[in-house]
Amino acid sequence: MAPPRSNTRAKRAAAAAAGPDKRARTAQEGPPDPPPAGAPDASADAPADAPDALPPLPGRFLDLYTAAPRVGDDPALHGGRERVLAHVDGLWPTHAYVDWRPSADDADALEAVVETVGAPHSLVRSSVGVPLPLHVSLSDTLQLQAADRDAFVGDVRAALAELESPPPLALDGAVWVANSTRTRFFLALTVDAAGREALAPVLAAVNTAAARRGLAQLSGRFHVSIGWTLDEPDEAAVAGVADSVASLGLAVAVGAVKVRVGQTVHSLALGGL
Repeated sequence: MAPPRSNTRAKRAAAAAAGPDKRARTAQEGPPDPPPAGAPDASADAPADAPDALPPLPGRFLDLYTAAPRVGDDPALHGGRERVLAHVDGLWPTHAYVDWRPSADDADALEAVVETVGAPHSLVRSSVGVPLPLHVSLSDTLQLQAADRDAFVGDVRAALAELESPPPLALDGAVWVANSTRTRFFLALTVDAAGREALAPVLAAVNTAAARRGLAQLSGRFHVSIGWTLDEPDEAAVAGVADSVASLGLAVAVGAVKVRVGQTVHSLALGGL
């Protein structure tokens, strides 16, 4: 039996069967010529709703990843930060707040304040420049019993349903705010008097639910933390920018109240929404 023909011989046979015209075209074909200089880019004519123009992620998606994975309580793993509340099995850390995701321009203005004051750590963007969510707290970190989780969220939800949504909260000053053990200091922008008054009924809804369970209530010193330090801060530096904050025109829209229980975030609408 004759050995099989090599691939080269098979290709030659196929080319011969195709005829002279086919062979001529194949010999002349090569990579396509580039478009002439100045020719319009065909991709520029693609419609705005082309398949690669993806829609924005729904707001609920952003609530799924609000905390980094737990890596232990060693301060060396957290930039020197120390845990203020010890982890206790059966208790669920709970925090109520108004979420704020600044625009790019607002984030630039906030970063400028952080740099001017000299806060070594920013809460506005990550170390690789990714925008971070900010917030106005409506509670301290509360430690809920497991059996109280659903009832607490339900109480806050029911109270908020009776309230109108307040107008945007204007930020008009800057201060340093220490944690309860004075081991960490936050550079914070304060909510103006009109915003504090408008947000008071919302705070009352959260405080009432906390008081029913014997938990601490928050006072109305509303603010947005934008940076932090472990060292005693320079009060003179923050005083130098406090008066200029109002001119930045920063305001926090109150779209909903968020209640984070453990790693689960509940978005609670106000009655006017």
